[in-house]
Amino acid sequence: MEDFVILPIAVGVCIITQAVKQFFPTEEMRDKFTPLVALILGVVFNAWFNQWKFDYIIFLNGLASGFAGIGAFASVKSMFKKAEEVDG
Repeated sequence: MEDFVILPIAVGVCIITQAVKQFFPTEEMRDKFTPLVALILGVVFNAWFNQWKFDYIIFLNGLASGFAGIGAFASVKSMFKKAEEVDG
């Protein structure tokens, strides 16, 4: 595979991490463990996406997809927050 980020995996990671982070009791734990959960999910989903084959490319693609999933959500959230500050 030439591509690093696999869009369906990034979207799945984003959705699941947003649901999972509600179970962390404190904001500090949320900030610490949400990226770790996203990276693990990205690697597992990418292995599943590739019929449970595993090599370093699948691992790196999973990491990139996990980071993309949480990064995309954070970017969108930040844009809306800045738009509210400008309007308000």
